[in-house]
Amino acid sequence: MVQLTKLRSGVLCAWWLAVLISVGAGTAAAESERQTVTLINASSAADGQSQIKSQLIEECIQSLPNASDLEAIVDVKSKYMKNIGGDITVNHSVKTYTAVVNVTYVLRQKQMLIVTTSSIEHSEPVLEAVVGRFDRTKQFRSNAENGDECAGMGLVPECYFSSEPRAADDAMKRAKAWLKQKRPVMCK
Repeated sequence: MVQLTKLRSGVLCAWWLAVLISVGAGTAAAESERQTVTLINASSAADGQSQIKSQLIEECIQSLPNASDLEAIVDVKSKYMKNIGGDITVNHSVKTYTAVVNVTYVLRQKQMLIVTTSSIEHSEPVLEAVVGRFDRTKQFRSNAENGDECAGMGLVPECYFSSEPRAADDAMKRAKAWLKQKRPVMCK
C-alpha cells in the first residue's frame, strides 16, 4: 500500500507539473508574440520610406475632335532640284510644301497606386484606384512620296508637293483615317 501511494503521488505530481508547464507555455507564447526582438549585426530595410508604384488598369479615348474642325499647318521651302519631271535639262529652285495636322484628344486612364512602407511593424500596402484625364496630341505629316512632282534620276526620285492644298489634303487624309479608326473604341 505504501508503494501504491508513492505511485499515485508521483502521477499526481507529474500531472500538476504538466498543467503548470502548459499554462506557463501558453502565457510565454502570448508574451513572445508581443515582444520586440533586437538583432545584432543584422541589416534591414526598415527605414520608414514609402515606395509608390502604379499599374495601368484601363485606358481609353474620352473625346475626339470632329474631322471638320481640323486644320493643316503648311510650311513652304525653296529647294534646288535637278532633272525635274525626269527631264535632264530642267534644273532650278522649286517651292516644296509640307503640311502637319495636330489632333488633340482627351485620354482617360485608370491606374492602381500601390503604396508600401518598409518598417519593422507589419503594415499592409495601400491600394487606391486613381482616374486621370490627359490631353494628348497626335501629329500627322504629309508624306512627300505621295507628292505630285518628282525630280532626280535613278531608282528613287525625290518627290514633293508643288502646291499648298495638295500637301494639306495628304496630311488631312491621314488624320481623318486615324479619327475614323479611333471613334468606335472610345470610352463608353
